[in-house]
Amino acid sequence: MKYLPIGIVIALLTQSPCLGQIDSIQSCFTKYIWKAQQPKDTSNDGILQYYKTQDSLVLSCLTTVNRPVFNFTSVKGKPINEPYLKGKVIILNFWYMGCAPCHAEIPAMNRLVKEYSNQNTIAFISMTPDGSDRIKAHFLPYETFHFDIIADAKEIVKDWANIYPTTYIIDQTGRIINYWKSIPLEQDPKEYFYEMAKSTLRQLKM
Repeated sequence: MKYLPIGIVIALLTQSPCLGQIDSIQSCFTKYIWKAQQPKDTSNDGILQYYKTQDSLVLSCLTTVNRPVFNFTSVKGKPINEPYLKGKVIILNFWYMGCAPCHAEIPAMNRLVKEYSNQNTIAFISMTPDGSDRIKAHFLPYETFHFDIIADAKEIVKDWANIYPTTYIIDQTGRIINYWKSIPLEQDPKEYFYEMAKSTLRQLKM
């Protein structure tokens, strides 16, 4: 199964071209996605270039947004709060149980957790609007997923995930340094997620 190239981020930007401080994820999406003109070149190459440019602008805007304050408990009872996250890089993934491309990313996500299992410098967190009871009954018994799952996260999800799956990487200071949405048409979802995350972690010297 293939998915449209909704988001393709190819560079980490350290300077924001936004005029003034933008204080919400939705503001960035509205300015550079929902109100953006459609691509004039509708060939495959034209569309890919359109999304690359569009998402680079979104990412530069996202660097002005502070991450939410965390005070959650995972479905397995683990506290996911500010003391736990202090000094950590966060890989934050948004998904839901009925999302096929979300499930396609899970092997790559588990691979990352395994690779960094000896470090205490990265927090692997997934948020879903699905309820905790549903996750425990209909997901965990059938799927191995090593991210910490935060269920019933509707309030954050509605602002941070306009499409599924969406992933953010947040540095130790709370600044968004990369994000991507869905899966490019021409790439394997497992490899795409892994390479996006791994390249960002390399730049952070992780």
